[in-house]
Amino acid sequence: MNLTQIKYFIAAGKYLNFTKAAEELFTTQPTISKQIDSLEKDLGFKLFERNRKKMKLTPCGDILLEEFQKVIVNLEKAISRANQVHSGNGGHLNIGFPTSLDITGILPGVFKQFTVLYPDIILDLFTYNFKNLKTKLIEDDLDLILTRSFEKISDDSKFISKIPISRSNPRVYFNKQSLNLPDTYTFEDLKNIPLILLGDNEFVLGNKYVLALALKYGLNTTNIIRANTLETMFVYIESGAGISILGSSYQIFKSNNISNWELEERKNQVGTDMFWKSETQNHSVEVFINYIKNYLKTMDLKRKNQINSVLK
Repeated sequence: MNLTQIKYFIAAGKYLNFTKAAEELFTTQPTISKQIDSLEKDLGFKLFERNRKKMKLTPCGDILLEEFQKVIVNLEKAISRANQVHSGNGGHLNIGFPTSLDITGILPGVFKQFTVLYPDIILDLFTYNFKNLKTKLIEDDLDLILTRSFEKISDDSKFISKIPISRSNPRVYFNKQSLNLPDTYTFEDLKNIPLILLGDNEFVLGNKYVLALALKYGLNTTNIIRANTLETMFVYIESGAGISILGSSYQIFKSNNISNWELEERKNQVGTDMFWKSETQNHSVEVFINYIKNYLKTMDLKRKNQINSVLK
């Protein structure tokens, strides 16, 4: 039994006439008759009752006609879905980012808009620390990740692509009340407060960046507090244990308890980047990347228009 025989049987069952079935399938009546005979031999029972005046389905033929029609419909759906995935118009994306990242602030409405434009591409979102994000991207558990702009994903960077998502001046974060700072505090009041750094090996580049800025601005680099996660760092800051230097793409930027001092660093801005494997076989990745690029262009144009309207 093969797919051609099934299609011939469905057409013959629909018309109860081999000649009409042959016309629909652009073949000949003898070909239809031969394929039906072969199918009946394979099955071991008759599908049609035939006489000189008319032809009708046997009870077995009735059952198979109904079920075979379902098979063909499901087969066509499967092929259509596979073609959508191949062309990037349908599929599945796993996207990861740090828990501490303020996704709604960086990319407002980005995932909701994407699902409206591409309803056949399923998005699954995951949060991990950077070490796990990197591992899961390399091992293909994640298709794309959003993380800090100064991170290094792989020693062999030719296999990793990235685009910048956001950039901003770095900021010194602190809790004014817990540090008992005066109402009219200045930057000098922050210079002797312990500096909080991430203690894990995955943040080496980030710590180098922070220490370089701290030295440049005369902040404390001898009294260091090590935090094992960004979340722990935020707790230290809120408790007044110290200060830290971060970008504005983290949840802490929105905290009512935390103050920040912006550092004018036009050449050393920080932010968020999106990373993915260059040779991925998932065509939906390309669709999402193109969508993000257009999204960022639109957002940039909106910001420019807002600035121009203020200047007028």
